[in-house]
Amino acid sequence: MTTVNICGITSPGTSFFIVTQNLRAWIEPNYRTTITVMPDRHARIRIYIGELHNPWTRTRAWWYWVHVWWVDTALYLQGLKYGKVLSKNPIAEVWVTSQWNASFIADFEDLAKQGRARIVPRIAHPLYFMDYPDMEKRWDFIIIATNHKRKNVELFRKICKETKARCLEVSPLGDVKAWSLPERKKIELLLRSKFLVFPSRSEGFGMPVLEANLLGIPALFTYGHALKEFGKGFPLPVKEVRDDVEPAGHFKSFEVDEAKAVEIARQALSMTKDEYQDLSERIKESTRKWQLQWINFINDWIEERA
Repeated sequence: MTTVNICGITSPGTSFFIVTQNLRAWIEPNYRTTITVMPDRHARIRIYIGELHNPWTRTRAWWYWVHVWWVDTALYLQGLKYGKVLSKNPIAEVWVTSQWNASFIADFEDLAKQGRARIVPRIAHPLYFMDYPDMEKRWDFIIIATNHKRKNVELFRKICKETKARCLEVSPLGDVKAWSLPERKKIELLLRSKFLVFPSRSEGFGMPVLEANLLGIPALFTYGHALKEFGKGFPLPVKEVRDDVEPAGHFKSFEVDEAKAVEIARQALSMTKDEYQDLSERIKESTRKWQLQWINFINDWIEERA
């Protein structure tokens, strides 16, 4: 039996653990799937999930064993050369989740021409593809944020205050704590909200926007970094891009124009029921179609190498 090994970060409560579980849920059930910290040398296929710069934080032995480095980062990096990493394994590839992150890899275009570098977005759990019964909208706006500053929770609070909207804050300092929220409960909270507000300053991808869109929830999202590549709903214009250096590293912070964000939030709230329903259905259909293309790509890629 073919074994597909997903290796790297396996600590519960982290975003990489969640996307690891998402991937596992979509892999064809006729394959054996393992999740390990170290690469499983007995596996036929080994996929690493983690940060864009992680190959340089692991021993060189990892470079021989990993077949796919599926990576993203909210940090701002420059000049990474993945050719050196991939040279140790003749069939290895790098998958980055956004064009924004691909720009951090100096030799990405050359590797892409060789078929060894691709943009492969993250995939959501199958629970987000289910059609749920209609639920009463208890909140106008919801934010799901794991970091108060980087996710720009203060702007969410300003939008709520100035529009006098019904709001639910899921954040380290909010009504509900993000990491204590089971996935099914998160889905319920999204379905009971009209819009997701996600004015994040820095993203390598941005799972909350994807998850909301799959459920037909339009997002008010930063029109910058990775989110501008796939977010659907109401783009929030960026007024400046600032360099931030924090203990975690260097970030490019995309600062949303706050006055325009409040204005756009008011426009969203002014939609009629029919307008909202039409937008919701279009977003759900197009996002699911887009995601299924990548789910099929990943399974086809595995099948070709099994």
